Amino acid sequence: MNILKQIAQRVLPVAVLAFVITAAIAYQRGVYDFTFIERPQVSDTTEVLTDTEAPDTTEPVTTAPDTSVDTVPVETPPPEPQLSKIEEFLAPLYTTETLKNSGYTVTDTEWTYGYAFGRAELTAVTASAYSLRTRVAEVPERVPYGKYSGYVTQINKVTEDRPALEVYMDYIIADKGESVDLLRADGTLLAADFDIDTYRPAYTRDKQDRALFIAETPSRYNPRNTVTQYYYLDENGTPTVSDYNDKVDGRGLYINYPTYYGKTSDKNYTRYYDKTTGLYAFANINGYPRTEVKYLKVFNFSEDMAAVVNQEGFMSFVSKNFADRIVSGTMSYQSYKNTSDRRVYNQYLLPDTYGIESLGFFYFDHGLVRVRRQIIDAPHFEMHGWREIASDEDVLLRTDGTEFITPTDYTATAYSNGMILLEKDGYYGFMDYTGKWIIDPVYTSAEPFNEGLAVIGRDGKMGMIDTNGEFVIPMIFDYVGSVSGGIVTAWDESCGWIILNKVVWTGN
Repeated sequence: MNILKQIAQRVLPVAVLAFVITAAIAYQRGVYDFTFIERPQVSDTTEVLTDTEAPDTTEPVTTAPDTSVDTVPVETPPPEPQLSKIEEFLAPLYTTETLKNSGYTVTDTEWTYGYAFGRAELTAVTASAYSLRTRVAEVPERVPYGKYSGYVTQINKVTEDRPALEVYMDYIIADKGESVDLLRADGTLLAADFDIDTYRPAYTRDKQDRALFIAETPSRYNPRNTVTQYYYLDENGTPTVSDYNDKVDGRGLYINYPTYYGKTSDKNYTRYYDKTTGLYAFANINGYPRTEVKYLKVFNFSEDMAAVVNQEGFMSFVSKNFADRIVSGTMSYQSYKNTSDRRVYNQYLLPDTYGIESLGFFYFDHGLVRVRRQIIDAPHFEMHGWREIASDEDVLLRTDGTEFITPTDYTATAYSNGMILLEKDGYYGFMDYTGKWIIDPVYTSAEPFNEGLAVIGRDGKMGMIDTNGEFVIPMIFDYVGSVSGGIVTAWDESCGWIILNKVVWTGN
C-alpha cells in the first residue's frame, strides 16, 4: 500500500500539469470557449494604417522578415560605359611611335593587304575646333566657250573654312588662327610659326622626292625684280634652296601626289629641254637627245607609253622606240549635223587646268589614260580652214587607242589607282578599270583615290575606302581629309582632331 501511495503522489501532479497544458492549447485553437470569457476578434484582412495610425517604431519588431526570393533586394551593378563608334574605331590602334619601334614605316605607297593605321600623338596641336579662320579658295568650273569652241574651265573664288589641320605632301599644316606650325607626319613639331605666306606649298616634288615650297625672291641682278625659287625643308624645318627645274622635273599636275606618281617606267630615258627654242626631246640617261627637239611637251613613260604634245597643241602617245601609238588627227565617222556618217577628226588635247580635277591625264594606269578629246567637223575645216567642234569631252583610252565606255549620263571626274570617279546628279561612285562598280553611286561627296585610298561621304559623315570598296575608316567622322604622304587627318565634334598614319611592316 505504501508503494501505491508513493506512485500516486508522484504521478498526480504530472497528470494535472499535462491536463492544464492540453486544455490551454485546445482553447487557443478554438476547440471550446468559456462563457464568462470574451474571445478577442481577429480580422481576415490586413488593416491599412494611416500616417496618424502608424505604429510606434521604437517598439521592437517581432515579425520575422520575408526571406522569399521575390522580395530579397538584389544589388544591380552600374551599367558599363558605352564606347562611341569613334572610340571603338580608335581603341585597337597602336600609336605611330609604337609601330615604328616595332619595325613599321609610314609610307605613301598604295594601300594593300597588310597595311594598317597608326595613331599619331597630338602633342603639338593646340586647336580642337575644325576651323579658326576662313580663306579664299579657287573652285574650277567648266563652261561652254562659244558655239563651236567646246568648253573652258573658269576659276571661281569662294570663301570657305580653313581646316585647322591640313596635309601638304609629307607635312601637316597646323593653323593657330594668326600663324601656322609645320608638323611631321607623326604629328610632332617641325617648325613653329612657319612663314606660310612667303614659303607657299608648291604641290610638286624634286628629283629626291622632297616636297617643295615656292617663294618670290629679289633678283640678284636687279633687286627691283623678283624670281621664282623653290625650297625644300631640312631636318630642322629650315627652307633650303632646291635645284628643282619645273621645265624638266615637273610631273604634269600640281597636287598632293605620292612619291611614285609620274616617275618614268623606263629608266633609260629622260626629258631634254632646249632653253633657246622652248621645245623638248627625249634624252638618254646622260642627257643627250635621242629624238628631234620638236615637242611642245614631253612626259615620262608609263606602262611603256609616253605622252607628247606637238607644236600645234595636239597630244599623242609614243612607244619606247618613239614610234607613234595613239595619235591626234585620225578620221572617223559619226552622227553630226543631221547626218549619220559625217566625217570628223579626233583631236587629243592637254587639259586646260592642272589641279586635282585633271587627275588621270598623261600617265597610263592599269591600261587606261584620261584625255581631252575634241571631235572636229572635217568638211567644215577643209572648206573654211577653222575648227568647228562637234564635241569636247574627257574620255578614257586603252593602250590600243580604243575608248573605254563609261555608263551613260555619268561624268568621269578623276581616274587614279585604276579607279574611275563617276558623278551623276550630285551622287558619286567608283568603277574600276575592268568596268565593275566597287562603290555604288549613292554618296553625296567623294575624293579621287590617292595612295590606294579614297574619301567618301553621305548624310554629313565621312569615311575612307580601299580599292576593294572596303571601309578602312568607317563613315563616322564629320570630316576626313584625303591621304597624302601616308597621313590622314580627321575631325569630329565629339572628339576634335586626330591624325592617322598609313604604315607597313618593313622590319627596319
